[in-house]
Amino acid sequence: MLCSRRTKTLVSTCVILSGMTNIVCLLYVGWISNYVANVSPKVAENSELERKLEDDSRGETLKIIERLDKLESVVNEHIKDRPLKDGEDSLSDPASDLATSLFLHWGHDLGPESRRAALQKFQYYGYNGYLSDRVSLTRPIPDYRQDDCRNMVYSPDLPQLSVIFIFVNEALSVLLRSVHTVIQRTPAHLLREVILVDDHSNSPELKEHLQRFVDESNAQHGPGFIKMVRHHKQEGLIRSRVSGWRAASAPVVALFDAHVEFNTG
Repeated sequence: MLCSRRTKTLVSTCVILSGMTNIVCLLYVGWISNYVANVSPKVAENSELERKLEDDSRGETLKIIERLDKLESVVNEHIKDRPLKDGEDSLSDPASDLATSLFLHWGHDLGPESRRAALQKFQYYGYNGYLSDRVSLTRPIPDYRQDDCRNMVYSPDLPQLSVIFIFVNEALSVLLRSVHTVIQRTPAHLLREVILVDDHSNSPELKEHLQRFVDESNAQHGPGFIKMVRHHKQEGLIRSRVSGWRAASAPVVALFDAHVEFNTG
């Protein structure tokens, strides 16, 4: 009888403890559920801001950008202070070297004044800006894709795209050719917007003339189709990309230099 009473007492105690444990667990689960319910909307509300780096002032993304920024500065300094190779003459005439490069396969029929103007633009831009100004903005160009790429069939339900061009003192005709070809040779239902990021250019034609083109394009395609982002000081390539990315509204973002030319497909 004594053993039976002890057993009953032990069983009763276990049942009571089990019940209390269940109550504590239910209270804990309820508290967790309530916490998640209260926090989830805030997380959802802030997800877009996090995606745009607005709340990432101390986050990993900004740290990566800063590291890339420093790397860009180191590379630029290295290029600027590049030691001369064997056989290079520090006193050689750079204009003469540029002229040889520019007129090797082009411009033999140009007069002296035209050659001088072409050489000045080549020296300033690093490409043939003189010829670019005289070529159509939407000229036909060869299709250099391999057969596998040329024959590829894409889904009609692709997401929309924001195209970003970054530039500093680019030749206006080259920049406009980039914009014209991406508009004309991208399916209209996929191209949501074009974003131009000017990293503090001082070229006059990239101010008034470019703004006139933007206004005319938006009158034709709709308000905000082409967006202008202008920096008040030179920020560099990495931060310019971030500026364009922040201004983008499409689910897919593509970043390009502003001296490219798009083809069909």
